[in-house]
Amino acid sequence: MKQIFVIIIVLFGIQSAISQTVTEPVPVIAIEDSKPIEERTEVFTLAEQMPEYPEGKELLYAYINNTLKLPKKVKENAISAKVFTKFIVTEKGAITDIYILKGIKDCKECDEEAVRVIKTITKFNPAKMGGKPVKCYYNLPIKFESK
Repeated sequence: MKQIFVIIIVLFGIQSAISQTVTEPVPVIAIEDSKPIEERTEVFTLAEQMPEYPEGKELLYAYINNTLKLPKKVKENAISAKVFTKFIVTEKGAITDIYILKGIKDCKECDEEAVRVIKTITKFNPAKMGGKPVKCYYNLPIKFESK
């Protein structure tokens, strides 16, 4: 019995040693090599402080629901689905470059309505990095549901 137990432990130890691999270290960019925040032109995906609708998320969704005009196709076919959008919030809080990440199948009107509604949103509080406003992506799902 002791021999079987010892054999199992040895085999397990050999398997663990074989399965470990050596990987190359990932190069790290030193902070001093980076440009200051105000000189960067890229659009951030994540920021220390993400963009926010000034009145909060709940009022943003309330605004969207009040502004959204359901396309005829949604009403007639009892569609309940979301259009997933993405846009850039600039350093000044303006919305630009609206993208449809995933639309509603066979409802191009829904995609167009989602873009129209986003264009009516006046302003966001911009994202911040190091206390400075930066461009940042913002994802916003818009729900279409016949009532």
